[in-house]
Amino acid sequence: MIRDFQIALFRLRDYGKLLRRSLGRFIAFCLMLSMFTWLAIYVIPVGSAWIRVGGVRHFLDEHIPDFTLENGKLSMPKGLHLEGADYYIDINTSPENKINLEAQETRTLMALKSVVLLGDADQLIMQSEGTGIGSRYQQIRFNEISGYLNKDVLLSLTRYLYVPMVLVGIFLFVVTLIGFFFFNMVEALLGLIIARVMRVPLRYGESYRLAAYARATSTILVGLINLAGFDTELLLYPALVLDLFIFYRALQAGLVRDEEAESAQSARELSIRTAPRDAAETAVDVRDTEYNEAATGTEPTAEAEKPESGAAHTPEAEGNSESHTAESGEPEPQDAALPGGGTEEEDKTTREDITPSDGWSF
Repeated sequence: MIRDFQIALFRLRDYGKLLRRSLGRFIAFCLMLSMFTWLAIYVIPVGSAWIRVGGVRHFLDEHIPDFTLENGKLSMPKGLHLEGADYYIDINTSPENKINLEAQETRTLMALKSVVLLGDADQLIMQSEGTGIGSRYQQIRFNEISGYLNKDVLLSLTRYLYVPMVLVGIFLFVVTLIGFFFFNMVEALLGLIIARVMRVPLRYGESYRLAAYARATSTILVGLINLAGFDTELLLYPALVLDLFIFYRALQAGLVRDEEAESAQSARELSIRTAPRDAAETAVDVRDTEYNEAATGTEPTAEAEKPESGAAHTPEAEGNSESHTAESGEPEPQDAALPGGGTEEEDKTTREDITPSDGWSF
């Protein structure tokens, strides 16, 4: 898995190797990226806030004043007022305070703030981004709640918050994973268009995998930016541009590598194909040389040095040989099988005596 992240982040020329990974390994890679996003956006910020405030119980104990909810009436002697750049909380249970949703002040406050919580002795009005489609706010009437509730009872209920928090965390991870695969489908379609423009034969499944691996860089960068406190949805568009650029560069690097491999293969095939032709041309040159020598009357050196086998000894040749021996003063070489040469003289005499004058005829 670490090897896959190294290729996805730093080695665009080896993206072709990632296409040959198994399906299980590819899904594991996507799970790792989704988990990193989940940790950077949800778990680490919430966990750091949890540690900073000392837990939910400690946070509620410090920020919620004493209150009592009994017989459909809320009593909070000290009241509660919190205000920030994007939120406004005001709970006043005094008898003279009544919430008027039609008042211009209330409407302006709800228009300017994302989170608004207003309360009196009879009701709570809450507005937030998660209120729901078609509804501006949520209203809780205390006369619909039976039983008794105060701050101590509320703090004792915090021990039951851990299981819901874990379930919420799992739900957010599933949502993050589904969002990753869905957004990857969009990027795969855009990557397929880029591949068609570059005339690269690429199937949608291969484009989907390449898009997922190309998103590694942007996912890590966006996660680090969120951890630094710059959480904004505008990061989505630069991340998309970065993913498509990496996708394009990976295709380009793969094309260059394929062209180099094809050039090496072509050169190797060319040398293999031309080798027999060069040998044939050498043989033709040798035959042409022999033909020219034969046409000009010259004989090869080896044949000139080799005596002709089976040639008859003429008297002129014997005479030349005897004169040569006499001039040089060297004895004529004798046959090893005929010591002294006596047998050869006897055979010679026998042949000279057999003449037609003796009555012999052949």
